Amino acid sequence: MFLLVLMGCSGGPAPCTDAVADACTPLYNPTFDEAYVRTFEPTCGTGGASCHGPDGAQGGLVLADPNEAYDHLSDYVVAEDASCSELIVRLAEHGESWSMPLGGELSDAEVCAIATWIDDGALR
Repeated sequence: MFLLVLMGCSGGPAPCTDAVADACTPLYNPTFDEAYVRTFEPTCGTGGASCHGPDGAQGGLVLADPNEAYDHLSDYVVAEDASCSELIVRLAEHGESWSMPLGGELSDAEVCAIATWIDDGALR
């Protein structure tokens, strides 16, 4: 398991969010492997123009390989506390300069699947 203590900073996301409902319905089975195959890799980690592909690597986060993605995501996740995980804050809060994915939004059910994976311990 991993832990990240988030500190609020100007221009960055707030430390926690209430944008994900406790009783949400996940789009898919809330595991890392499903989140990787269905969200992280196709939405953020592939193609030359992707923000978190091998050529983009925004913020040092590369999501093009599942093992590397899991290791990198550990810096953005508070296991068992999705609402205070920077990953969920960035995915669930819309319209901010730091919101992800850039130029679009994931569905509530997709964010729910990732949040549930984190709340369940963010296991590989």
